Amino acid sequence: MSNQFSLYNRPAARRLIITLVAIELILIVVGYGLLWLYALQQQQQLGKSYLVELVDKLNHKITHGEHDWRQVNLDQHKAIKNYQLIVFEPTGDTTVVKNNHNDFSDALPNWTLSAKQSNKIFYDARGFEVWQNLAAGYRLYVKVQYFPLWNNFANPIYLLPLLLGLCLFLYVMIQLRKSYEVWYKFLDYAQNLHLQISEGYQPAKLHEFRNHPESRYLAQLFNRYAYKMGQYYDKVRELTYRQNILIDTSPILLFIMSRNGRIVYFNHKFSQVFNTPFQQGSMYILSDFITGANKTTQQLLSSLENIQTYATLPVTNLQRNLYFDLRITPYYNRFGQLQGYSCGLQDTTDYHDKLQKAWVEDKFTADKLTSFNKMWAVVGHELRTPLSGLVGMIDLLAEDKAQFNSEQQETIATLQQSSQTMIQLLNDMLDVAKLDAGKLQTNVTSIDLLKLLCQTTELMLGNARRQKISLYIFVDPLTPRFIDCDEGKLRQIILNLLTNAVKFTREGYVAITVDKTDSNHPLIKAKTSQNTTVSKAWLKISVKDTGLGITEKDQQKLFSYFGQANDSISRQFGGTGLGLAISNSFSHLLGGFIHLESQFGQGSEFQLFIPIPKFSLQSAYQYKTGNLRITLIIISPFSIFERVNKVLNYVELSHHIFTAMDEGVIDTINNLDLQGLMPVFVIDDVALKANNHLLDHIDFYNDAIKIILSMESPKTLPPEHQLQFDGYLQKPASLSQLIAEVNHLYDLKINREKTNTHLPVQLAFKQFLQQYPNLSHSSVSVASASPPVNNYNVLLDTPIQLVDDGQTSVDNPTDAHHSSQKLILIAEDNPVNQKITKKHLETLGYRYLVADDGEQAVKLLSENRQRIGLVLMDCRMPILDGIEATRIIRLNKDSVPIVALTANDSDDDRNICLEAGMDSFLTKPINKQKLIEAINHYMV
Repeated sequence: MSNQFSLYNRPAARRLIITLVAIELILIVVGYGLLWLYALQQQQQLGKSYLVELVDKLNHKITHGEHDWRQVNLDQHKAIKNYQLIVFEPTGDTTVVKNNHNDFSDALPNWTLSAKQSNKIFYDARGFEVWQNLAAGYRLYVKVQYFPLWNNFANPIYLLPLLLGLCLFLYVMIQLRKSYEVWYKFLDYAQNLHLQISEGYQPAKLHEFRNHPESRYLAQLFNRYAYKMGQYYDKVRELTYRQNILIDTSPILLFIMSRNGRIVYFNHKFSQVFNTPFQQGSMYILSDFITGANKTTQQLLSSLENIQTYATLPVTNLQRNLYFDLRITPYYNRFGQLQGYSCGLQDTTDYHDKLQKAWVEDKFTADKLTSFNKMWAVVGHELRTPLSGLVGMIDLLAEDKAQFNSEQQETIATLQQSSQTMIQLLNDMLDVAKLDAGKLQTNVTSIDLLKLLCQTTELMLGNARRQKISLYIFVDPLTPRFIDCDEGKLRQIILNLLTNAVKFTREGYVAITVDKTDSNHPLIKAKTSQNTTVSKAWLKISVKDTGLGITEKDQQKLFSYFGQANDSISRQFGGTGLGLAISNSFSHLLGGFIHLESQFGQGSEFQLFIPIPKFSLQSAYQYKTGNLRITLIIISPFSIFERVNKVLNYVELSHHIFTAMDEGVIDTINNLDLQGLMPVFVIDDVALKANNHLLDHIDFYNDAIKIILSMESPKTLPPEHQLQFDGYLQKPASLSQLIAEVNHLYDLKINREKTNTHLPVQLAFKQFLQQYPNLSHSSVSVASASPPVNNYNVLLDTPIQLVDDGQTSVDNPTDAHHSSQKLILIAEDNPVNQKITKKHLETLGYRYLVADDGEQAVKLLSENRQRIGLVLMDCRMPILDGIEATRIIRLNKDSVPIVALTANDSDDDRNICLEAGMDSFLTKPINKQKLIEAINHYMV
C-alpha cells in the first residue's frame, strides 16, 4: 500500500467525488430556483396588498368629497420601481399619477376595450396591470413594474445556502478521504492475503483502525478468515501432496481427457507404459496410444459424446501386445455441461492370455461334450433297441404266464421288473443329459387331468401290492378336468414322486391329492415374488405317504443329481437319486416348483405347484347319480379319507365316514338315523384285517349293500371276502368308479326286490365274476381291438367291469371281421422289434405287412394302398429312414395315418417326426395300451 493516498487516483473514489459535486450543484440550483419562485410569489402577494390599500384610500377620498388624487402614490413601497395611476371620473375628467420615471407613455388606455377586464389583475415578467371599479362611478387603472428579482440575491441571506453547501461538501470530502484510506488498506490487505497465507498466517494491524469501530470489527473478521484460510491452505497442500503421490505411484494408468479426445494430463505409470513424458502445453491424442479391441469399442472411442455414463471398454495398445480395460467416467460443470472424462487403464494382459487359453480349453471341452452328446444319443438309441426287444419279449411271456409254473412265473416277473428298472434308469440318464444340454422344451396341449392321474397310478399297482400298501386318489371337485400343460413331463413328475413314495413306504398308504389354488397361496407368493406375470390359477398335486420320513438335514440334498437322504438309503432301497432332481427340473420347465413337507418317522408329502393359465370350466367329476336313495357308510383306518367329505357334499349324497373300526364306531353306526335310505357300506380291506368280526354287530349290515375296497385283483381276493361283499373296487378307485358301482348294485337290488328274486347277493357276485373272468379293473380291456371305454370319464349309470389284471389278450376276431379289416404296415428293420410288434397285433386280431426299410415301406404302401389303414414307421432304418419315407409319402399327397416308432423320446425327435408329416409318436419298447389307443384313434 502506498504512503501517499490520493482519492482522485482511485477510480471508485473519483467517481464518488464527481457524483458528490454533481449532487451539490443540483442542490444549489434547486435551492436558488425555489428562492426565485418564492420571491416571485411574494411580489404577486405584495401587488395585491398594494392594490387593496390604494383602492381603500381612493374610495375614502371619493366618499368624503376629496379630489386631490396626487396625494395618492406608491413611492413608499421599495419593491416598486415604476407605477402609473389613472383615475377616471364620472364627469369625464381624467387624472394621471405616476412616479418620476418615464418608462410609461402618456397615452390613455382604451376604456371601451378594457371594460370587460374590470377587477382583473394581469401579471407579466416585470409587474402587473389592473382595471378597478371605484365608488360613485369612478374607475381606476393601475400599472406597476418591480425591481428585478436578482437584485435581492445580493442580500447575504441569499448567499447562505451556497456557503452551507460548500461547507458540507468539504466536510464530506474530508470524511470520504479518511474512509477510503481505511477501505483501501483493507483492499491491499485482501489483495495480498493469498500470498500471506501461503507464507503463513499474518493478522491485520488493528491499531490503524482504532478510530473506526466498524473498520476495526471488519479487520477482526478478516483476521479470523485469514486464520481459517491458513488452516485450509495447509490441509489442501497436504491433500494435494497425497493426491499427487497417489496418482503418480498408482499401478493403474490414469489420465484426464477433454470431450474432444485430447489428453490434458496423465500420471507417471502412463508415461512408463507408453514411454511418453508429460509436458505442459504439449498436445496428446487418445488415438496415439490405444485403440479399441473390437469394432464396437472403436466406434465409441471415435464418438466420445455418446458416452454419457460410466463405461468399461476393452482396448489395446497400437502394437496389440498389451490389453487394457478402459474405465471412463464423464464429468460435468455446475451447469450440467460435459467438460471431459476421467479415465483409467487397467492392465488385463495376463487375464487376456489366461482367458484365451481357457477359451481354447473350453472349446476343446465343448467339442468333446458335443461329441459325447452325439455319442450318447447314438448309444442311447442303440441301448434302447436291444433293451426294447428284451422288454417286449418279456412282456409277451408275461401275457402267456398261464403256460408256466409258479417258479417260472416268478422268474418272468423278476425279469420284467429288472427290465423296467433298466428302461427307467436309461430314461433318467437321457433326461439328465438333455437337461444339462438345455434341449428340453415344453409341449403344451390340453390334457385330461383325471385320466392322467389314473393311468399313472395304474403303473404303480404292482409295486404297491408287493409293498402291501394302499394307493388312493383324491381330487377336489372344484379342480378343472382339462388343463393346458405338457402331458409327458407332468406324467413323469407324478410317476417319479409316486415311485419314491411307494419305495420308501413299508405300511400304510400313498395318496395323490389334487386341489385348485391361486397365486395368493403363501408358498406360491414366496416362490414367485419377483415374477410380475405369474398366472392367477394354479394346481397343487400332492403325493403323501406314511413312509420313513426325511430329516431336515437330509431334505436339502434330495433335489440334486444322485442325491439321496444318506448312503444307507441307497444301499437298502437302491436307486440312483435322479428321479427327484429330474422332477424338480421338469417342474421349473412347467413354470412351477416342488415343495417338501416331511417329519422323520411319520411320512412325507411332496407338493407340486404348477400354473394353469388355461383350463376348462368343467369340474373333475360330472356325476349322474339318478334316483339313488342311499346313504354311504365309508370305513377306512386312514384319516386322509376325510377328504371324501367335500366330494360327497358336492354331489349332495348322504354319507358317513369313519376312520377307525372299533366297538365305539359300531355303536355309532347302529344309532344312525337312515331316514329310509338304503345303507351302502364301503369298507377298506385294511380295516378288516383286525376287526372283521365287528361287522356282525351292525344291526342292518346284512340288509345293506356291501362293497370292499382292496388292492387285490378279483381273482386273488380272499374267498371269504368274495362271499361277504356284494361289490368290489380296486384301489386306487376314483369317485366315478365308486358311484358307478353303487349305482349298479343299487339297481340290481331294486330289480331283485321287484321280481321277488331271492338270490343271495354274494352268489350273484360270484356268478358275475365267473361270467367275466378276463376283464381288467380299469374297465378297459387292454387286449381289445375295439374302442376302449373311457374309464376316467365313465357315466355313472354304467356298471364297472371287473377284470383280472393279469389278462392281456382276447380271442382272435372272426373271419368276417378279418375280411373287412384293413392292414397295418410295419416299417421296422430290427427283427426283434418286428417280432414284438407282430405279436401284439396278432393278439389284438390285426393283420399286417412288414417292410425292412423305408424304401420298401413306400413301395408296399403304393402297391397296397386301399388295403392299408395305418403305418407304424420306425424312424431309423437303412437305405431310407422313416423320416424321409414319410416325406415321400406326404409328397405323393397320401394322407394315410403314420405313427412314429423310435427309441429316442425327446422333444427334438418328436418335432422332427411331426414336421415330416407323421401323425403320432410311440416310444420303444412299445406299450401295448398306447398301441391300442393309437389303433383305435386312427383305424376304428
